Amino acid sequence: MRPPSVVVLTAGLAGLATGQSVNPATGFVGKGITMFRPTCASACRDSLSTYRLNCSTVIHDMQGSATRHDTSSRTPSANKRALNNGSVMFVTSPSCYATDTAYLQSVAYCINTRCPLDDSITRAVLEDCWYTYLVGRDAAQPEPAVSYSGALSHTAADSQWSVIGEDDILDRTTLSTDDVYLAKYNAEHYFELSEERHVDFGLVLFIAGLPIANVFLMPTRGQAIFILYLFALNTVLCAVGYTTTPRSDASSTTTSNNNAWFPTPSTELLSYIANRTGILCFANMPLIIIYMTGQAAQSSLSDRHTPSSEPPRVGCRPVPSLRKWCLGSWH
Repeated sequence: MRPPSVVVLTAGLAGLATGQSVNPATGFVGKGITMFRPTCASACRDSLSTYRLNCSTVIHDMQGSATRHDTSSRTPSANKRALNNGSVMFVTSPSCYATDTAYLQSVAYCINTRCPLDDSITRAVLEDCWYTYLVGRDAAQPEPAVSYSGALSHTAADSQWSVIGEDDILDRTTLSTDDVYLAKYNAEHYFELSEERHVDFGLVLFIAGLPIANVFLMPTRGQAIFILYLFALNTVLCAVGYTTTPRSDASSTTTSNNNAWFPTPSTELLSYIANRTGILCFANMPLIIIYMTGQAAQSSLSDRHTPSSEPPRVGCRPVPSLRKWCLGSWH
């Protein structure tokens, strides 16, 4: 009799998916779930949503230093920003984003300027991104008052010459500066690329570590080789396949990074390494459960199918580091 490996495999993959799912969707990042794609449109939204809108709620704060916007933060502050013309903080609600004409037209203008239409970025893809992520990423949020095409059609002709300043109020159709947009784009593009690779390596580790029934009936030496194999696989998958933001000529030093979330290349790489090891932990977790519960499942089924006149079957020999290698002896 074979073990319920399909159930265990499904549970393991579900656990890995739970660790990676950032949106209310089914699957993995890069395999059913997207974080920021199309990245050009997401970067437009995130580079303009930090500005104060006409409908933003202003909060006066006497502690001016406490309201400064931390531009080095990995998590973008999508609805709060401090202005230099006084100790002012503001909050922008989802309904404000959904109805503010200047914001809608500015994002549409940015998308039209920054996103070249091709086979992967069609008008339908941009319209879907517009309704899904323009206001925010919450499950329940208002839809934009107009469509992407509708907002773009009302863009003023002289908008191509308008670029918003660092502390301006977004009250007209405008673009963010190239530096702000590029920093957002790099942060989101390379972060999502790294997350997709983490998922790929996690699946490699999980599938490669699955025991197969009636296979790997190894002696003690063979079990030791298998332990070394899993150790080497974890080490290699933790050490390779990282892609970080390339430094431009203007920021060729090792202490600067053209990335909105990570101020230096070293902090970006360390964050990706931490995320990779976390995903590999999710991949290892169901394997550990399989190794630990295999002996109990085998004993239960063996007792059920063994006549009372026969002595109980002897389980697998223990493997110190993997607890027990039992699934290979199912009959």
